[in-house]
Order: sequence, then C-alpha cells, then structure tokens
Amino acid sequence: MMRILIDFGCYNLLNMGDVAMLQVAVNRFYKLWPNAVIDVITDSPDRLSVCCPKATPVDPAARKNWLKRLTLFRRFYSKLPLKISKLISDFDKKLFFMCPLFLKYLFFYKIKHSCKRNKNKAVGNFNEAIFKADLVVASGGGYITDYFIMLSMNVLNTLEIANKLGTPTLMLSQGLSSIHNPILLEKLGNVASFVNIIALREKRFSLEVLRSLGVKLDHVIITGDDAIEPSYNLRSEKIGSGIGINVRVASYTRVEENFIKNLKSNLQNVCRKNNTNLIPLPISFNSKESDVNSINKILTESHHNVDNWQNIDNPIKIMEQVARCRVVVTGSYHPAVFALSQGI
Repeated sequence: MMRILIDFGCYNLLNMGDVAMLQVAVNRFYKLWPNAVIDVITDSPDRLSVCCPKATPVDPAARKNWLKRLTLFRRFYSKLPLKISKLISDFDKKLFFMCPLFLKYLFFYKIKHSCKRNKNKAVGNFNEAIFKADLVVASGGGYITDYFIMLSMNVLNTLEIANKLGTPTLMLSQGLSSIHNPILLEKLGNVASFVNIIALREKRFSLEVLRSLGVKLDHVIITGDDAIEPSYNLRSEKIGSGIGINVRVASYTRVEENFIKNLKSNLQNVCRKNNTNLIPLPISFNSKESDVNSINKILTESHHNVDNWQNIDNPIKIMEQVARCRVVVTGSYHPAVFALSQGI
C-alpha cells in the first residue's frame, strides 16, 4: 500500500489558496493510488477532515519534539562550557541527517518508549509517518521565503530527512522569491539538488532562484499553479458583472491603512458609475493577516451583495464567487489565479 507524507505552508488550513493546492495534490495522488494512506502535517485535524476527508493529520509540533529526541548527548550539554556545548550540540543536530538509517533503529526504541512515558502520541505519529512514507511531498505554496523562514526550514528539513532515508521527494507548485537569507539560500540549494521533481508555478522568478543556487534544472518543470484546474472547471459561460475585491494588510504586502481608504473611495465610485457591486474574495482567514478584516473596511451595505461572505472559508465557494466577476482587483495571489483561470 502506497503511503505519502505531505508537508506544506499552511498548517492551520486558513489560507484558501494553499488549501486549494493541497486538495488538488491529495486528489491527484488518490487517482494514482486509490488505496493510498496520505498523511498531512497540520495542527487543525478538524479542518483537514473537511477539506481532505480521507487524509490523516500529523501534528507539526511533533516534528520539533521528535527531532529533539533524536539526540545522543543532549543531557550533557548543560554540564559543559558554553563553547564546547555548542560544538557538541551542532554535531548532535547534524548526526541524524548524516546517517539516519543507522540511527533510525537506534532511536526507534527510545522514541517509542518516550511516547508511552509522556503519552505524546504525536511524536510517534510523525515517527511512523516519516519512516513508513514511500513518498514525501511539499505541496504548493509561496512559503519558501525570508518572510516565513522558520516555516521554510521546517518543510526543507522534512524533505532532507526523507532524502537521507532514501525516500523519493517532490516539490509541487512552488513559488520561490524574496529569498536573501544566506542560511535559507544554502538550505534550499542543498535540498533542491536532490529532490526528485520540482514543479514550479512560474518561471520568471522561481527558475532564476534555482539557477542562481547552482541547481541543475533537469528535474525542474513548469506546471503553473495547482489551483488552476478546479477554478477552470468552475468557469461560467455567462460573463459576470461584479468587481471582485481582495486586500491583505500584512508585513510582506506593505499595504497600509491609507491605501485602503483611497482604494475604498475609488472602488465605490466605479460601482456607482457602472451600477455594479463589489464581490468580496477572502483568501486568508489568519487572524494576523485576515483578508476579512481588510475587505470589510472597503465594503458598505450598498456596494456588495454576497451574504455571509466572512464565512466563505472554502476554496470552491470562493472560486464560485469569482465566476460572478467581470474584473478582479486583488492584493493577494490566489484571487488572481482563480480569476485568470476562468478567463476573468
């Protein structure tokens, strides 16, 4: 039986663009292997059961705890001088990546009994998922960037562990840009050199990033975004009349409150002149970068006609809203993907 472990950039499943790409990846794997066991790293098992009902959740916190347990000398660190402690600590962290097949059996007993003692089933869950995987996948996203460096390192670590275990690896629908951190660049270069297939969602920037790192491109393909397919399938023969709107206020978008005020005034003027409405297209429901909060500052009761839009946390429903649009104005990536896929 085929077993697949998927790591991706949205563990809370609150970004509908990332969720759409995850759903496509999972569905395609099931078409290839109908009886496959698919493990997905997520801290939201309830949401996973809705968007990918057959998938099994693996706690992302377990990976961190799991790696902590894969140490030989940790209990001695505090007893040594700082410089020596750091040297041994660095060696200890690299040891598993150097010879995981040997250490796998050495630590399996330790992890198993540690999980029983601490009742930490999550650690054992990750242990089983990574060691029994026939394929390890980083599904689509733009998360490998300086803005999300810790997340980037986590996903790349998962791929590196898999490679050292001799497990095939894939990176799907990746967007690589805004990477300047030397540690992340080095890690990406090392991982990208051994991943069996890297599928990029665009070639203008992502391909150049890999080329600049000296990665051979014989295993790199341009596929476009994985969310194109479901959105294309929902296209309407009738041209819509609404103006789709998405705005995101976050450190990486550099959108500020003054911009939203100007945008609100301009969009409402256009709606009045053309006798049309705004159609809200939220993608991120993360509290720190909620599209709902940003879009809500632009809407008025007279300029939108989508009921209960704040709760449309489902990729398909958002794509259906896109189908009602004549144009889409967006400050985030996936509303544009959904719109262009439908000819909007």
